[in-house]
Amino acid sequence: MANRRNYTQRSHKGLAAFCVAMALVVVAVCTIGGLELWGTGKTKPSNWGKSDTDIAVGEDVKYETTLPQNGGMTLPEKVED
Repeated sequence: MANRRNYTQRSHKGLAAFCVAMALVVVAVCTIGGLELWGTGKTKPSNWGKSDTDIAVGEDVKYETTLPQNGGMTLPEKVED
């Protein structure tokens, strides 16, 4: 009589969950990469956090920086015209 081994089937739920998660990551990376390459304007992921309005800095205020003789850091002083 031959020796027969009883092999039990293992559950591969962990491996299946890992494969599904990795597939979702690959799809997300490909989607974001495609939008970055072929997107325009707000479609590009690099423009998602940017605001539409530019912040205007007043050019009428001028600052002058001087370095102290003993070294160290100084803050710029406002120069009146």
